Amino acid sequence: MLSELVKEANGLKGPIIEIGTLFGFTTQKIAFWMDTTKKLITVDNYSWNPIGLSPDEHYQLTNKILWYLMKTERIELLNISKDDFFKNYHAEPPSLVFIDADHTYEATISDIKESQRIGARIICGHDYNEATPGVMRAVDESGGAARLCGSVWVL
Repeated sequence: MLSELVKEANGLKGPIIEIGTLFGFTTQKIAFWMDTTKKLITVDNYSWNPIGLSPDEHYQLTNKILWYLMKTERIELLNISKDDFFKNYHAEPPSLVFIDADHTYEATISDIKESQRIGARIICGHDYNEATPGVMRAVDESGGAARLCGSVWVL
């Protein structure tokens, strides 16, 4: 479903924003599916990873994984908290925001509301499942998933 949403976003103005880069594996998929005229901004503060890297090591590894995409100048890798990113985002409303960072209710509901505030045309994310009840609650309170495929959701 994420590929369908990115292809839908290709027909809309504005960049694609990914909240939660981790190691950039989903970033690479989005970049593959998006139109060559699109820009992808991927945001992470690199404070968590499953293999215990320090934030600097985590950022450096992700930077190396995504270097070839950043060379195209269509991908912008930001090392910033998502809250600071949203607070300082004053560019064109995004065509799509993909939320996959902090899976608590408070963080997810904030990411959804901030995505709405900046005018995102498509708001979607990952981890709508019983293992992440905060995500489920935030999505449900935001009108519920209009579509759901596995654990990928779209409002």
